[in-house]
Amino acid sequence: VPARRALLRRPHFWISLAIALLLLVPNLWWNASHDFATLSHTASNANWTGTLFHPIRALEFFASQLAVFGPVLFVAWLLVTMGAAKRLRGLEETDILLLAFSVPVVVILIVQGLLSGANANWAITAYVSATVLVVSRLVTPARIGWLRASAGIHVAFALLLAVGTWQAGNFVLPGGLDPLARVLGSRGLAAEVRGEIGTGRYGSILTTDRTSTAALLYYGRDVAVPLYVWLDGEVPTNHFEMTRPFTAESPMPALLISRDQDVAGITSRFSTVEALGERQIPVGQFSTRPVFLYALSGFLGN
Repeated sequence: VPARRALLRRPHFWISLAIALLLLVPNLWWNASHDFATLSHTASNANWTGTLFHPIRALEFFASQLAVFGPVLFVAWLLVTMGAAKRLRGLEETDILLLAFSVPVVVILIVQGLLSGANANWAITAYVSATVLVVSRLVTPARIGWLRASAGIHVAFALLLAVGTWQAGNFVLPGGLDPLARVLGSRGLAAEVRGEIGTGRYGSILTTDRTSTAALLYYGRDVAVPLYVWLDGEVPTNHFEMTRPFTAESPMPALLISRDQDVAGITSRFSTVEALGERQIPVGQFSTRPVFLYALSGFLGN
């Protein structure tokens, strides 16, 4: 915005920028003193490895925004954005500001989806300003019906989500699909581990993924033995790997809990390995999820 470039010559702008950077210093210092764990975790999520061209994933992310922002609002935002692109020089300052806080976020994540994949909710920050922009266009006599329809869709979806969550595990969609299966099974996993730990032979629990770790820390918080996480590499990629990595000082034997049957990369680091078999964890009333248990001792190091 040419009229606002004079701000660059005012000390207030630079003082504000200096204060903002000062507020970031504690975060940067913490990351620097913890091997930039946040950066490693973000890089792990970005997953820029292998083939960096996935057009289907990019399309899936783009289509998913109809659900994240709402079908009416997202289409309206696309129309406003395309209209703005055709008349860049004639845009009002307020529109430029609101577009600047929404368009880059969505574009960057579409590129991320193309390179590897992007979760639908990652773009949620774009819709703070996008909501103001879109609603300002829809609160007119000719378009207010679309805004009311959007509100109705959102209320209906919120109620459906509430009822679905309340009844999670008690229903399946046509074809046997349970849309909430991935968030179920934590209590069952904790019960299975609690029963195995009750034998008194283990000094610790070892997990391989964040989901199982979080589930056991909460639903298995009454289990007496400590919980550790396998550190796959020299640098931790998440909070659990950083705060509770399995080391030579961890009590053994360790009960290994894995959702993946192939754990040779872990079991090869122990001198004694006993496969305890596959266990089927109930996931609601209609399905189960397999986990694999091992008793490990004689840690040889990562």
